[in-house]
Amino acid sequence: MTEKELGQMHYLNREIEKLNEELSWMECKSMIKSPLLTGMPFGTGVSDKTADYAVRMEEIRELIDLSIKKLLHTRAEIERFLQEIEDPELRLIIRLRSINNLGWQEIGEELGMDRRTASRKYQRFCEEKFIHNVQE
Repeated sequence: MTEKELGQMHYLNREIEKLNEELSWMECKSMIKSPLLTGMPFGTGVSDKTADYAVRMEEIRELIDLSIKKLLHTRAEIERFLQEIEDPELRLIIRLRSINNLGWQEIGEELGMDRRTASRKYQRFCEEKFIHNVQE
């Protein structure tokens, strides 16, 4: 486990959120348009916008499913990593930051400490635990 891996849940959650927003937008978009009456002949190309949207929506659903699987896998790895940490306060700080995706202000309020204290404890742990990554 690395410090970067501890932060991956945040980005996976954001990715899922953005994909869900795109899917919602596509589901709400009207597929019915009034006919264009120009008197001009139409081209020979055939376009089925409804089918195109349906295919894209299915692709987005598949991406969401894949991202959720990655998220669950990452969470399981972090949970295993957390079990190796002896200090329960530190374990909770890392859980709130990595799994619950809370900011330092929220973590400080949750634990009854200043946000900088929580941040320093996290950073100190990461520096000690992942020192080999810093040296490389």
